[in-house]
Amino acid sequence: MTPQKIQNTDDAALASDSATSPIDILGALVRQKEPNGYRLDRTSIIEACRRLRAAGYEHLTCITAIDWKKSWEIVYHIAKFGSSELVVLRVTLPYQDPTLPSIVSVWPGAGWHEREAYDLMGIIFKGNPDLRRILLPETFDGHPLRKEVPYGNTS
Repeated sequence: MTPQKIQNTDDAALASDSATSPIDILGALVRQKEPNGYRLDRTSIIEACRRLRAAGYEHLTCITAIDWKKSWEIVYHIAKFGSSELVVLRVTLPYQDPTLPSIVSVWPGAGWHEREAYDLMGIIFKGNPDLRRILLPETFDGHPLRKEVPYGNTS
């Protein structure tokens, strides 16, 4: 095969990959498409991540937990190597029930991100085999980045 044929083959493969949009990949799992991502139910997060990974989105960039005082929002940034494509998944949780399934079965490296969200915010990722504090000592009481925690020196 000549270099030009190889290049044409690679271009065709890239074009076919990018022709499948995240909304096509996620399908009915999406509860709402938003300008900055896709909102899912917590029960759909593992399947959504599996589909994205199978479609070439191989890099879980980060997991972020946001305390909105009345609810929690968990945000997943998932990228495709060799591309500028980034998918943002959002899951809203009730404030009194900050639990959702762990995605370590899809991305083992998610364990670190989940541990950080647990340690600092108190989000419970069910199925994470090592959900323990990562930054604070095990003896620390509470989750310091919650908005209900008083700000500043309280001593």
